[in-house]
Amino acid sequence: MAQHRRSQASVDLLIIFSMLFAVFLFVFVTINQRDDRINPLKTEYYARAVCDRMAIEINTVFLAGNGATKTVYLVESLKDTTPYSLSVYPNGRFVEVNWNYMNSPKHYSSPIITGNVVGDLTGLNGKIVISNFNGAINLAKG
Repeated sequence: MAQHRRSQASVDLLIIFSMLFAVFLFVFVTINQRDDRINPLKTEYYARAVCDRMAIEINTVFLAGNGATKTVYLVESLKDTTPYSLSVYPNGRFVEVNWNYMNSPKHYSSPIITGNVVGDLTGLNGKIVISNFNGAINLAKG
């Protein structure tokens, strides 16, 4: 009789552990699927932040008037180590960031209030000096 109770307890324990394992596996798979949906959004938000920051700094120096200068330090890559390319398009009056996510090209642009921008307009990252000379915004890599 004691042997029967021990074997019954072992079977019950095995069933409980199997059920707990199934629940744990379900939770793990659900969390992993959510991460796969969130990661591209994180990368996009990082890229938007870099682009918006550059546009804001250009607009700030323009509005500050003649002689205003500001040094901006842009990250070499996005926070999740994704490489990016930042460019200024004076004719279109916008700053654009380009990056790839899972071999798919992505881009985002942010407006600037002046089309009179000269200097280094592509491949912007690292130290950037933004200067206003009589209403013309000059961008120089650090």
